[in-house]
Amino acid sequence: MNITDFAVIAKLNSAETAALQDILSDKTIMAMAEVIAAERFRNYPAEGAEDFPENDMLAQAWFAAAYLSIDYSREKFKLLNYPESVWLDTMSDMVLWLRNEQRNSGIIGLGPVAREWTAVLYNGDVLRFGRLECNAKYCFKGDDIFDAGNNLLLAQGSEVINLHIPEDGAMSMDLCSVSLKKMAGFFAEYRPEYHWQGFICQSWLLDSQLQTMLPENSNIIKFQNSGIHYPVDIEADTVFRIFGSQDPFKVKNPTTLQRKAAEFLQKGGIFREEGLFIPRSVIEDAGFDLEKLLLNQA
Repeated sequence: MNITDFAVIAKLNSAETAALQDILSDKTIMAMAEVIAAERFRNYPAEGAEDFPENDMLAQAWFAAAYLSIDYSREKFKLLNYPESVWLDTMSDMVLWLRNEQRNSGIIGLGPVAREWTAVLYNGDVLRFGRLECNAKYCFKGDDIFDAGNNLLLAQGSEVINLHIPEDGAMSMDLCSVSLKKMAGFFAEYRPEYHWQGFICQSWLLDSQLQTMLPENSNIIKFQNSGIHYPVDIEADTVFRIFGSQDPFKVKNPTTLQRKAAEFLQKGGIFREEGLFIPRSVIEDAGFDLEKLLLNQA
């Protein structure tokens, strides 16, 4: 695939496209990129891949490896019998990480957090449907979830649709609802054997401590309230998500969230991930409409 077509598919801007052109002309970086493309993207899941020293060139080499592997990814989705529209939607995720890395390091490339995730996307293990992403298959790993009457709602090992929340755009209930409906339709048509029990999500955005830092009508708070919370014993990467590479206590003109998060950290607070479960029957009864679901729970 040529650079112009890749730029369209990946939704690169002119600066990102120009940066890729420069990278492709650098023999040292491209030698690294060839290895990464072969060992991380095409030999997936990777085992024993060659390690390179962490520096700016490595981030650029991963960007180039993503370019070198784009045709492979398209063919992989075809082999999985997934529609082209889902592949195109999924490929739009990479540019979010390019821009995240540029904000934090000034480099147009794929940083450490983004690299293996991009390989996962390229190989169809995570798929994007509009505002949200989900795993192509996932078994619930947490403790059994019960309702208020002690009735089992979700058992450990059950098949679920595991959600991920890309960092781009507004997280409106309408957009999220459309994504959930698309996911359900995809599994019904392309994975009818997949007996999913509901949607789950594990994220820093689900930390109930954020409720004191965000307005009551925040879309994040609405999403938090759309299902049943379950504990996750993991410290979240909330500081990176909110502040990037900035010192939380030295941000100039902080947003309200940054200011309140800094105050929380100053008091010794620790951000945690939390989990959310929306039972299949509940979301289907609401027509995959999260606003309606919230009204039903009121």
